[in-house]
Amino acid sequence: MSSITVCSYMLEYLSDPCSEEGKAFERHLADCASCKLELEQLRLGWEAIPTYMEQVKLPSDLKQQVMEAAWGKSNESFAPDLVEHKRSSRFKRFTKRYNNPKVNLVAASVLILLGASLIGNVVLIQERIEQPVTLMNSMDLPTSEIQKVMKLESLTSGTSYGVACIVGTGKDQQFVVYLFNPPETKTNEVYQVWLNKDQAYHNAGKLKVENQMGLAVLAIPMGNQTWSYDSIAITLESDSTGRVPRGPQMFRSS
Repeated sequence: MSSITVCSYMLEYLSDPCSEEGKAFERHLADCASCKLELEQLRLGWEAIPTYMEQVKLPSDLKQQVMEAAWGKSNESFAPDLVEHKRSSRFKRFTKRYNNPKVNLVAASVLILLGASLIGNVVLIQERIEQPVTLMNSMDLPTSEIQKVMKLESLTSGTSYGVACIVGTGKDQQFVVYLFNPPETKTNEVYQVWLNKDQAYHNAGKLKVENQMGLAVLAIPMGNQTWSYDSIAITLESDSTGRVPRGPQMFRSS
């Protein structure tokens, strides 16, 4: 196994240190200064997060709305929500300082493992009322288990990538998508997350990226639903009204 291959196992090491890849990475750390440095950068970045994040309250009926939209339990009387991300000037400095792609990817795994309750400043736009509502998207996110991790590769950019995962157990499960360095959306454009089952695409939510944050997050409660989808695709749509994929595919699960 080459050293370059083992260097890529940082995500596996943090999500499952007892796996074959995790154990290989742990052995590899003793002789790899680069990986040691990246882990130290990650530690410093994680410790800095509480300083730059603001927690906000989740509306009481929002979880049910998003779950219905994402898992097909409604008559589609309202469109799935858009998730837009804002940051303070201090957080802008933080994201600029820790902009190593591998560190960003690993940081996503750590945020999931430890509970992403510190990811604040996430704004959920409810299309039916056209008023922004602040969202602490992960207050209920369990800190214990990652059930499934799926890497998302960019089809258009060498600097963009993502992670999708199922976290938690039982009724506390959530479906979480992280996109790193996604191209900004323009005007009415949105990123649409699709769950593919037997070549049929199911709408899992929309993200809007307008402020060069470099990180987009979508968290959807899924209760005790069993993951039964074949793959994930993310398209760039010209507007938020589509019920089927229309725009170019930007990311897909690998």
